Amino acid sequence: QEELSSMIPVEMRPDRRAVPDEDNAALPLKTAMRRAAVPSPDVKEALAVLSAWGKTLSVSPDTNTPLVRSWQHENAEALRIFRSAAKQSQCLFPSPSTTNVAEGLNVLVPLARGLLIEARLLWRDGSRTEAITELRDAVVISKHLMRGARNLIQYLVASSVRRQALEAVHTAALSPDCSEADLRQLAPILSPPPDDV
Repeated sequence: QEELSSMIPVEMRPDRRAVPDEDNAALPLKTAMRRAAVPSPDVKEALAVLSAWGKTLSVSPDTNTPLVRSWQHENAEALRIFRSAAKQSQCLFPSPSTTNVAEGLNVLVPLARGLLIEARLLWRDGSRTEAITELRDAVVISKHLMRGARNLIQYLVASSVRRQALEAVHTAALSPDCSEADLRQLAPILSPPPDDV
């Protein structure tokens, strides 16, 4: 595990210095872990399909949508808490035994995909500011999850969520109906200042 941990880029390794509670994204993430229900295999697959923005922003009615909506409704409180982690500037999981991000990846990854799905539906329906807020939250939280990784496997899982979130941002920016106002809101996510998102 030490050898795997050494493969995580230095700038993304967890900062072991004390982090004030009010700045620590680990606290809402841990709470979201405990509140969220682990999705069934069918729901996991539906979340994966709908959260991939791909080349089109259209969302056709299919069997995935009601599955995801039901899961989102069941986990509304966990999603709210999870989303609040985007407001924190740092992330430190203090104990590798009981608060390791790996314990919650089976619910944290679906929660992150839930944000991307919400952003996709909001964008489709014309609620651009709200959609962009969801996208930014997903990007920020994915970085927190990467910083919480204790080994290379966890890091790669978290980084795949971040990659998916950034792909969604790029898809939105390149969509034919993306306005100049939309691009101005997307720009800080596409080119964040150092040590930000």
